[in-house]
Amino acid sequence: MSKLTEQDLIKAIRPMVMNCWNYNNSDKCAGVMINFAYYPKEFNYLTPPKIRFILSMESGRTQDSFNCDKYFVEFINDILLIMYRYMSKEV
Repeated sequence: MSKLTEQDLIKAIRPMVMNCWNYNNSDKCAGVMINFAYYPKEFNYLTPPKIRFILSMESGRTQDSFNCDKYFVEFINDILLIMYRYMSKEV
């Protein structure tokens, strides 16, 4: 099994962050910059990666994950955890 890279996970989670935001908000997101606050060196169910993101809106405004709704950030972290576990098995 090859190692799941940060870039693999970013490519998979980016469209989900954008779609989740756009589905629930009138200020539409045009792009997302994602960075890892933490990424484990070895696969571990107990310590999944943590991301930070900055949403770039079509209006020109930017919003970082610290200023997003708590439930939206938790939802994205849950999706990230599921994708991390699934992709670690698949890669």
